[in-house]
Amino acid sequence: MNPNFGTIPEQAGLLGEESCRYVIDQISHKILLKNLKSEFISCNGSFANDFGLRPEHVAAKTDFDFFPVELARRYRADDRRVIESGERLELEEPYTVDGRTGWVSTSKSPMRSSSGEIVGVLVVLLDITDQKEARESLSRHNWALKALSDGNRALVYSESEARLIAAVCEAITAENCYQLAWIGWKEKDEEKSVSIVASAGCAGSYAEGLKISWGNNAFSRGPSGMAMRTDAIFMENDFERSEAFQPWREKAMAFGLRSSASLPIRINGEVAGVLSVYSRIPSAFTESATKLFQELVSNLSYGIESRRTKDAYHRALQEQISLANRAERALEDSLLAIAATLEQRDPYTAGHEKNVAELAVSIGRQMGWDERRLQGLYLAGIVHDLGKIHIPVEILTKPGRLTPAEYALIKTHPEVGYNILKNIQYPWPIAEMVRQHHEYLDGSGYPHGLKEGHILDEARILTVADIYESMSSPRPYRAALGRDSAIGEIRRLQGIRLDPAVVKAFLEVV
Repeated sequence: MNPNFGTIPEQAGLLGEESCRYVIDQISHKILLKNLKSEFISCNGSFANDFGLRPEHVAAKTDFDFFPVELARRYRADDRRVIESGERLELEEPYTVDGRTGWVSTSKSPMRSSSGEIVGVLVVLLDITDQKEARESLSRHNWALKALSDGNRALVYSESEARLIAAVCEAITAENCYQLAWIGWKEKDEEKSVSIVASAGCAGSYAEGLKISWGNNAFSRGPSGMAMRTDAIFMENDFERSEAFQPWREKAMAFGLRSSASLPIRINGEVAGVLSVYSRIPSAFTESATKLFQELVSNLSYGIESRRTKDAYHRALQEQISLANRAERALEDSLLAIAATLEQRDPYTAGHEKNVAELAVSIGRQMGWDERRLQGLYLAGIVHDLGKIHIPVEILTKPGRLTPAEYALIKTHPEVGYNILKNIQYPWPIAEMVRQHHEYLDGSGYPHGLKEGHILDEARILTVADIYESMSSPRPYRAALGRDSAIGEIRRLQGIRLDPAVVKAFLEVV
């Protein structure tokens, strides 16, 4: 038996000593055995160490001995679901130890006696805190990116300054990723107050009657006042802990707001107002997201100035076109940044996405595609494996053969990549290309088993480029199979799984 696991009491009557030993030795993550009352039978050292105990000291305890009451109730309810249904349960959930909350991927399976009767629950926990934080950081960046895109669209189509300001606030809060956005102007009164002229979001009532100053007093020391006084971006990461935010803390907490970012708005070279954005998540404003808001504010300032200048029509029209191009470049830059992040997670496939993208473009060019379409194909190739961000690194870099469960997890990456990208408005169907790059003409691909008439031409090209690049390059579990083997395999699949026209262009390219 694994010496770090602890002894399983014979009276448990669960799987038997030898079977339990096998399960324990095969799984390297946190493992916990419970009886039908959700009382702990035993655990491995990884779980016990979280609480400074030895495994044998955990026996007969329950979740209520280690976790907050609400979390323990949640864990126990999940146990009952497994016991009553007899089916395995997979979920992501919080995991709090010593007041610090992380996230785990939890697998709960029924344990049965030799007669098939359910006698307990096997719990396996995998720490996914880093992966979840990375996904959330990427999501926040994409939220800000979409706000930038929608805000720039408002610059083009808003007929008045008032509508423009309102549209920017609405763009930032459109999908409830941020709960409040408001814009306020400096007043020249004795109190140097700030007049809120537009607000949007589910917490919009918070902005009603809000007292903000740009002078030097208690109401100017929050992020909005400081942004206007210093002409710099100010962030408040946690309202509950901030002394400077004390005048607004109670009201903000009542609306569920926990953090904000405030950006000064300059009109004709002077700070004239502020854009303040709020989130219910502490420390929600990453550097990359804030830079996008800064660009949005810069664009907003220009839009206001243009509308205030009678002879600015032609210059404004050219700037609107420029803004649209910049928004598109921002989208492209985000994809390139994502690809670079993926390569750092998996050193064995460093350069894979770029190689696939370049080969795909060569094939498309051979087929006579125009440069605009090839640009979209290239960007899809750069992030075609984006969905692997949710797969543990130890699986991506595993030197041996994957288990069926691990391979099933790998096969989810096209759909995960699609879900990450689907709400970003690219000029090309990037998300759908990513989702379809493992689909085959005969319907044997994944994730949806699409057939010939339902697969994008771009996805057909990415499939061929991906097969060639993957077989030609080394992987953790094998050496490179070589160029000739890759070409031979593609020839074999021509007309069965792979588009004949694409294969023909590929062969002419290589």
